[in-house]
Amino acid sequence: MAISTNEFINNQKRQKPVILILDTSGSMDCEGRIDQLNRGVRGLLTDLAKIRSASVEMCISIIEFGGDNATLAVDYTKLRDVRWTDLRPHGCTPLGSALMLAKDIIEDKSKLSTNAYRPTVILMSDGIPTDDYEEAMVKFTTTGRTAKCDRFVAAVQGADENVLACFVKDKESHFFRAENAGDICEFMKFMSSSIVNSSTNSDKNKTPVKDIQCEVKEEAKNLDDDWGNDLGDDVFGMFNGMMNN
Repeated sequence: MAISTNEFINNQKRQKPVILILDTSGSMDCEGRIDQLNRGVRGLLTDLAKIRSASVEMCISIIEFGGDNATLAVDYTKLRDVRWTDLRPHGCTPLGSALMLAKDIIEDKSKLSTNAYRPTVILMSDGIPTDDYEEAMVKFTTTGRTAKCDRFVAAVQGADENVLACFVKDKESHFFRAENAGDICEFMKFMSSSIVNSSTNSDKNKTPVKDIQCEVKEEAKNLDDDWGNDLGDDVFGMFNGMMNN
């Protein structure tokens, strides 16, 4: 369901955008990485769906990059309208295509409202870009609205860390090394907790992060049942009625 800016003005809620840019190249089929990524995304969606706020509308877009080009797994929409289907690995690592697609979404004021909170953008990859990503990276991080986003990276073993480090402003506080498949899920759990906290605190544009490696490991101790269950395709079916009340 497409988002209308007028709709948000009418109901006087401010969008809290979350953009996931996820590597689904063939190497993600190794060591259970794609399974842990899917588990992490399902858990994040479940956690964010529990947010209760009269002033914040959680919105999300999920971009996958595998094969020849990036594609939309979830177009930018209200969280409660999301229908999730697990990602599958295939092909190459078109990072540049993914960054351009994400930038198009964030810069589109007909989708992402002008009064929205600063977007949280999460990039996860385990590989080396296979397209011409340099120009897209520079534009994303230095121009327009995307330059002002809160940007986080999870570099899975095998990723080009020098490339991914260009995506973040502060490598110490926004860059995480996932040494194994399980770390992917731990990182997503940490990000869901940070987003929930920033959406319920008085200053919704600050994410309380210091050393992300330590913070992620600490958060991993709190993985609950929602993060272990296979919720299937319609992960949000159970939440639609609850969130409309």
